[in-house]
Amino acid sequence: MRECPVRELLCSIGPHKRFYFSLVMASMFCIIFYNTYLSTINNPELQELLYYQTQQRNECQVNGIATENESVVKEKQEIVEWTDRLFTRPKCAGLLQNITIGKWKIDEPMNEDLSKELKKIHQNYRKKTGIPIHPWRTDHRCGYRILADRVSFSWPRIASFCDPQSSRPCCSDQLNGYCVPVTKELTCDCPNCIDTRKYKDALLAHWTTKDKRCSWKNFTSLEACAVLNRLSRHENKAHVHFIGDSLMRNMFLGITTLLTANRKNGAWRKCVSDKLKKLCKGENLFLMRPCHDLAAVHNLHDLQEVNGSLCNNHRNFEAEYNEYGMPSLAADFVKFATNVKGNENSYFVVGVGLHFQCNAEKVIKMFLEPAIRELDYSDTSWPRLIWVHPLSIGLLKPPRYLNTQGDVAISQFGVKMEKYLKDYRIPALDFKYITKGVHSYDGTHYGAGVNIMKAQILLNYLATL
Repeated sequence: MRECPVRELLCSIGPHKRFYFSLVMASMFCIIFYNTYLSTINNPELQELLYYQTQQRNECQVNGIATENESVVKEKQEIVEWTDRLFTRPKCAGLLQNITIGKWKIDEPMNEDLSKELKKIHQNYRKKTGIPIHPWRTDHRCGYRILADRVSFSWPRIASFCDPQSSRPCCSDQLNGYCVPVTKELTCDCPNCIDTRKYKDALLAHWTTKDKRCSWKNFTSLEACAVLNRLSRHENKAHVHFIGDSLMRNMFLGITTLLTANRKNGAWRKCVSDKLKKLCKGENLFLMRPCHDLAAVHNLHDLQEVNGSLCNNHRNFEAEYNEYGMPSLAADFVKFATNVKGNENSYFVVGVGLHFQCNAEKVIKMFLEPAIRELDYSDTSWPRLIWVHPLSIGLLKPPRYLNTQGDVAISQFGVKMEKYLKDYRIPALDFKYITKGVHSYDGTHYGAGVNIMKAQILLNYLATL
């Protein structure tokens, strides 16, 4: 039976019914519009984003954009020779495992100015988002099942933990415990204890591997360029796609910050308004929504290179972030993968999971398997896939998400994904150790220190190919 078009449907009913039908439809439209309007004016974050968006659009139209001078990029042969001089291969057996197992050690002497700056950034971010600045209780209760006092309804309630500066810095049980002193007898080393004094900012520390035989490279910006240049073979420029959720966006910003050697504003796009320039410096680029939506670069073509040309005019690669982290975008990712199919020297660095509630079966069925099928994937086909597991959670992770996004769920998700990836010989980057015991701004996201280290690990792996 043929479906009846709306026009025929309206004509098939009487004039009075048509009037009431039109009235109902108009009312529904008004309700939808009014609800959308209310959700906008009652959402400070969205209002702020719209404000910065308007400023950005107006200033970029008036002032134009500053672009990288691509006319001075060197000849290919000169780039090859330059790359060969700078390239160094890391010496680390079982690199993907051994480089990621270790711990952060505080730099000595500590950069006190940077420490104060980071503390202020943490406080400002918590104040802005509604996260308690001091998430500890006067009754000394602590753990993910013990909630801190609410300071705002704009952020889910978080758990209460112990004041690291107090005489009771140790939470006796990470789920339901008490803040207790640390003594010779009570060392806070039990499996379920949390010593809040041991949490570090990655920018104040350096990464050391457990296996001292793993001689990994801490690449400089130009050496990182050489690693990526070296992926360009047979006249085809390498193209590295960072694909997935906000954790992958931040990883892309980490490698961009490394390439520009500029933590302050090295990952800005070509045109950034004066208002955003004041807001989006350093760590805020990884945290604030107006910053990573409007100021942060999403591909190197859009990069505002503020310290001269990228790679000293010797760049022969592309890199970009592609946002396909939500289940609703899985089909779009498959289409994107199909369009890139067969492009030699293309790499997909892929990471999703949190928005899938760490459901490995769902990720495989909706996201990975359809793409692999469309690509006729093998470890000799293009693009090459590199999987990235979710990060460890921080103390500020709201307890309401622990069942589906906590460390246990993330670990189980990783085990199931590894089993699937092994069948296709897809390598996986596991960053849970480099985020363990590190200060997270909201329990999920980390700043420049962690994301630059994620970029270093990726580059070390790419240097072995």
